[in-house]
Amino acid sequence: MMATTKDNGQNGYSLPDGWEWSTLEDCVDILDGRRVPINSEERERRITGKDQSELFPYYGATGHVGWIDDFIFDEEIVLLGEDGAPFLEATKNKAYIVRGKSWVNNHAHVLRAKAGITTNLFLMHYLNIFDYHDYVTGTTRLKLNQGRMRVFPIPLPPLPEQERIVSRIEELFSDLEAGVAALERVRAGLRRYKASVLKAACEGMLLKDEGGWVKDESKLPEGWKWVTLEELSSDANYGTSQKCDYNENEFPVVRIPNIISGNIELSDLKFAIDGSGLRDKDSLAPGDLLIVRTNGSRDLIGKSALIRRPLEKQLYFASYLIRYRIADYENVGSWIATIWDSPFIRAWIETVVSTTAGQYNLNIAKLNKLPIPLPPLDEQQRIVAEVERRLSVVGEVESAVEAGLARAAKLRQAILKHAFEGKL
Repeated sequence: MMATTKDNGQNGYSLPDGWEWSTLEDCVDILDGRRVPINSEERERRITGKDQSELFPYYGATGHVGWIDDFIFDEEIVLLGEDGAPFLEATKNKAYIVRGKSWVNNHAHVLRAKAGITTNLFLMHYLNIFDYHDYVTGTTRLKLNQGRMRVFPIPLPPLPEQERIVSRIEELFSDLEAGVAALERVRAGLRRYKASVLKAACEGMLLKDEGGWVKDESKLPEGWKWVTLEELSSDANYGTSQKCDYNENEFPVVRIPNIISGNIELSDLKFAIDGSGLRDKDSLAPGDLLIVRTNGSRDLIGKSALIRRPLEKQLYFASYLIRYRIADYENVGSWIATIWDSPFIRAWIETVVSTTAGQYNLNIAKLNKLPIPLPPLDEQQRIVAEVERRLSVVGEVESAVEAGLARAAKLRQAILKHAFEGKL
């Protein structure tokens, strides 16, 4: 198709011949008035004791968020986030289709394509490529109000062309999703392999000449011994509760987001507003093992990082972390860090995690008793070296998989962009 000069500036492109610009309110019925929000406590009360066959999906800004014992809609509708959706993240969806019986809360706009003008699928795909920068408000939690949504410019080809475009998008997305599924299977396999390597290392079975131990019997290989985390540490304490922000000063504070893949990442540092309240024991040094002690996500509890070398600047650490100072960090510290993510250590942590008001918690008293299988020093070093060798290969493959997944996400956006420029 040849492009015409019909251009309202949206996405910076002109429409092909036969296409027209419209607005969202002229293309859809807006059904927001039928939405009913219900808090989680009320939903839990309403579904308790009922069979799954009696329940219906409950939807929010970005998808299915729970169940309810009744429904509001019984048709195909398009849901578009009102607040809390990733409006400015190009590779993430902002709109999705729901079919059949459903309940929608007030965090998603409810749209239904007008017959003879457009279709729900065409609309959904366009809303997932639309540029929301000039239409959303807010900072930490973006909001799309109905007034701004109504004036979205919509490029409308003739209906047969819309159907052809949707069919081609679905075909290309199907091929793309098959590739993504293959990459996800590789990623899952790598996680299983990594877990098996760490399990073998922790049990003394990674090196072929070792006999290993049976976890249930707690019988270690010859020369190994059980020690507690407390016995391997000279000190343990909680971090500072000083308030922090991004105003850079001489008091940087390590937080949970700075603990990545067993190391400290300093690209997202916050700083203590009042450094006068910091204590010497709030500062970090080589040999410090930082452990996440409290968070709303159970998966983050017990996540750790070992400081392996002298720091270029003084760092402090936040109160939702526990710091253990490992006495022999170059050897024993490396051993602990190597086996920390093993199934054995993780399973033990799971047994001592407590829950209070939706927060998962660990404390020093519990972590002090963490049992660690400790080989002789020369064997520690050989196992650590073998784990690093194997996991370095895993890391290379993981990087390739992540790069492939990132390319797939960008390709989805490229497909949509071409589709709504009439170039698909």
